[in-house]
Amino acid sequence: MSIKLPAKTSTKTATGYDKSALGREQRRMAQPSEKKVWKGAAESPIAGVLARNPNFRVMIVDDNRPVRHLVRSILLAFGVAHVDEADDGGDAIRRLLKETPDLVITDLEMAPMNGLEFTRQVRQNPQSPNPNLPIIVMTSYTEKERILEISRVGLTEVMAKPVTPKLLSRNITTAMENYERTLREREELARANQAPQGVAGTTAEQEDTDYFAI
Repeated sequence: MSIKLPAKTSTKTATGYDKSALGREQRRMAQPSEKKVWKGAAESPIAGVLARNPNFRVMIVDDNRPVRHLVRSILLAFGVAHVDEADDGGDAIRRLLKETPDLVITDLEMAPMNGLEFTRQVRQNPQSPNPNLPIIVMTSYTEKERILEISRVGLTEVMAKPVTPKLLSRNITTAMENYERTLREREELARANQAPQGVAGTTAEQEDTDYFAI
């Protein structure tokens, strides 16, 4: 699927990153004085996520290798032990079929399969291993109309570029909390539907329906 995006300015790379901003962030993460690794999961900015899932696995999807490596370095500094990378949406789909991560962080504009089409495939394809997989999209476009278009395909979070540790930790925490809350609500609904039957073989829900039908 081809999606027409607004024209980019000459100061940005193919993925929408300001080159100087990307370079500054890469240099900052490489500084020896920078606290790049948090001692133990308790100190990590995503401590809650890691506490609930010590084997937390993330896939980064971006056709720009420096950007993938930047995001990867931040995740490893957070204490994420398993980080996979994919060149574009199609490559990510193939990897998902082999091993499903707990979270995907994807760029918006890639070729041949962009972030929106990748998300549609995850959400709608019958062969998808997890249609509810949390997906964070990275984009430099923050216009209201564009954000609405992105949100309609089922993305969990939209993260503005350039990526920073603070921004990434906040989006990961929010995405996983929303995902876990959705799973709990579905489990509660499933248990409610399996509740013991009421009088004369009717469920409590059926009794309510019969009552209001009188």
